[in-house]
Amino acid sequence: MFDLTFCFLEGGLPQQGRVVVLFRFTTPAKIVRSGMLNFDRVERRFVGPQRNPLLMDAALAFIEGVESESNQPTEKSA
Repeated sequence: MFDLTFCFLEGGLPQQGRVVVLFRFTTPAKIVRSGMLNFDRVERRFVGPQRNPLLMDAALAFIEGVESESNQPTEKSA
């Protein structure tokens, strides 16, 4: 997979329930693939059709990274 990118449907994480993660990547044969993954935040797992384990691991790292950024206190400047 090359140029792997992720984003959230609707622009952010809901407070509870499921979140939809959109993905896009290019295969070694230069074919662009895209799709969506449904992540259950309570059970901490993907639901629905399973995909490539590397894609799932990268998506989980993306979700955890966004969650950790949203839990950090923000700095305010005067």
